[in-house]
This record gives sequence, structure tokens and C-alpha cells, in this order.
Amino acid sequence: MKSDVLKRYAQIKQELTSLEEERKAIELEVIDLVDDEGGSLLTVFGNFTLGSRRTYKYSPKIEGMQKKVYEAKKKEEADGTAELVKHSQHIVFTTNK
Repeated sequence: MKSDVLKRYAQIKQELTSLEEERKAIELEVIDLVDDEGGSLLTVFGNFTLGSRRTYKYSPKIEGMQKKVYEAKKKEEADGTAELVKHSQHIVFTTNK
């Protein structure tokens, strides 16, 4: 019984990986189709909306400030000053090679 559920988990994980690769392979084509329709395309399958995300590279001054904040956070985590508000668990699964 245990091996059945573990085997099924591994199968699902492999299927998800395969589906994600397929999704990525057609994503640019879907973006073009939605963009050609003005950024939104309502179909019988659902509504496709074009979204975007911007990524910035900040100046060394800001990066230094971020590093100091990161270090201060780690110090508070270590000394108990920071309050743990959530702790979740997840499975890390890798296939045998």
C-alpha cells in the first residue's frame, strides 16, 4: 500500500514535469495570440489575459541596504526576536538516475 501511493506520487510528478515542458513550449505562441487580441482573449476554454512582470537591477547602494536588512532578519531569526508566523512542509522528490 505504501509503495502504491509513493509510486503514484512519482508518476504524477513526472506527468506534471512533462506537461510543464509542453506548456512552456507553446507559451510564446499563446502570448502572440492573446497580444493580437489586445491583451485579453475570451474562449470556451476560459479567459486568457496577458500579464507582465518587470525585473530591476538596483544600484550598489540599494543592494548594500538589502544585504544589511537580510543579515538583520537572519540575526533576529537566530536569536528569537523574529516571530515565526507560518511553517509549512513539502515533499522534495527526485527520480533515480
